[in-house]
Amino acid sequence: MSVLSEKTKREGKKGFEKFLEIYASKTKISEEKARENTAFFIEALKETLVNKDINIISLTGLGNFISYDRGETRGRSFLTGEIVTYPKRKNFKFNFLRTTKENLIKIKEN
Repeated sequence: MSVLSEKTKREGKKGFEKFLEIYASKTKISEEKARENTAFFIEALKETLVNKDINIISLTGLGNFISYDRGETRGRSFLTGEIVTYPKRKNFKFNFLRTTKENLIKIKEN
């Protein structure tokens, strides 16, 4: 079951294509090379974040990728109604820098 609606997925794909277009024009490389470089970057982020010794990756001027351990949680099974304990797991999030977030909001409002 997908959490994202089809409209959200389409908008995300459109946004990614626009990102690749801008990235390619700024770096003067082809969009295919921009797609490849982005894939390498994302793969490197994933490999770094799953490393047990690294909990945060700072991207200067943008924000931080953070990994953290989430303890066991309890919930209720929708099918049976019984209480279920979910095991601990590793979670990930991205926090924009406050100044970056404020600047993006100002740009979007104009």
